[in-house]
Amino acid sequence: MPKISLGVPKVPWPKKGDEPFRSSTDAKSEARLDMVHRSLYSYALAYEEAADRLVNCALRRRAVYPDLAVLPVMFLYRHYLELALKNIICSGRRCGLEEAGISNTHDLSRLWRDARSVLEELWPGQSRIELATVQNCVFEFHRHDESSEESRYPVLRKRGEKRETLRSLARVDIRNLKRVMAGIAEFLDGCADAIDDMNSNSQ
Repeated sequence: MPKISLGVPKVPWPKKGDEPFRSSTDAKSEARLDMVHRSLYSYALAYEEAADRLVNCALRRRAVYPDLAVLPVMFLYRHYLELALKNIICSGRRCGLEEAGISNTHDLSRLWRDARSVLEELWPGQSRIELATVQNCVFEFHRHDESSEESRYPVLRKRGEKRETLRSLARVDIRNLKRVMAGIAEFLDGCADAIDDMNSNSQ
């Protein structure tokens, strides 16, 4: 009797010789880590770009839907914020993560306060409306995900208490999230570029 096909594609199991991180001769599939500029700024941009593209795929219903995309999107945008703020702090103070005392922190509220103090010191006349707007958005990320773990795990244990994550959120408009993040990125990246120019001209 012939076997009945259920139309489920056969996915191969791991086999001997598999190497997750091997290189390739196919330029379309090979990522060049040796070409990546090793800076907080370039890493931040990579996470923002990945989030933007994932949102675009979800909105077009290509391979992923908003319900599945929202968790990695939230993490990617949050990590962009963390790296972008750390970059502004380090560039503005002309020091490394260790010297700035922010190497191990994921606290966006603290990072924003440090970054804001740098920006206000460099540009005393900066619009407080813009700073307040960015601050509100950064603090909203912090409120929903203080440690960068809320979008990575369904349950967390803190001080011996087990709780579900992201309880304060039920629905997220990922199109709006991308729009808001684009504005924040325009502001933070512009500040980072201006600081780099100032540092270059003072050498």
